[in-house]
Amino acid sequence: MRFRIPSGYEDFCKPSPYCEANDPVIKNLAESITKNSKTEEEAAKALFEWVRDRVVWRIEKIVGAKKLLERKPLYGICADKANLFIALCRAINLPARYLMLDCELETEKKELKKLSHHMAAEVFVKGRWVIADPTFGKHTEKLVSLSEFGKEPWVKAKNVKRIKKLSFFTVWMANLFISISPSSKNLKKILEESSGLEL
Repeated sequence: MRFRIPSGYEDFCKPSPYCEANDPVIKNLAESITKNSKTEEEAAKALFEWVRDRVVWRIEKIVGAKKLLERKPLYGICADKANLFIALCRAINLPARYLMLDCELETEKKELKKLSHHMAAEVFVKGRWVIADPTFGKHTEKLVSLSEFGKEPWVKAKNVKRIKKLSFFTVWMANLFISISPSSKNLKKILEESSGLEL
């Protein structure tokens, strides 16, 4: 199923580093997930729920949408969940972009209450940008409420940036932080315990 790209939004439907929207596996998956969707919004919501519920939120280095799909079971950090969602949207001509921010989550876990770096997405449907943060799924409901399409899952946010693509430098810096930061290692342990998955 192909949607018509709104005029002026062509750049938000192009593949980019870590967001391989033209990859045959990603294109076929996007078509399969949205085969019963009649509108752009229904398709975007179907893609959002698939990524939210099928990909476990886990603190791992950013690898991009294509490599994430090679993992069994599927797991990735917020940036890779955004990579996959954006790639799936773009694969069927739904404009999508990255949302980078520092945010505080509503949770009982003090480690998640701190203002920390986060990445989500926005998709352009019905003539407007709609927030889509597929990070918080069924595997982590004990920690954070389930993400909902069109709603912010955080209680506080600052330093919000909207970008078309991730740079190699941004990903390199993020991966370096993930590998050396004690807080990343601590959060990884918490998420593993919550999801019940040993990966």
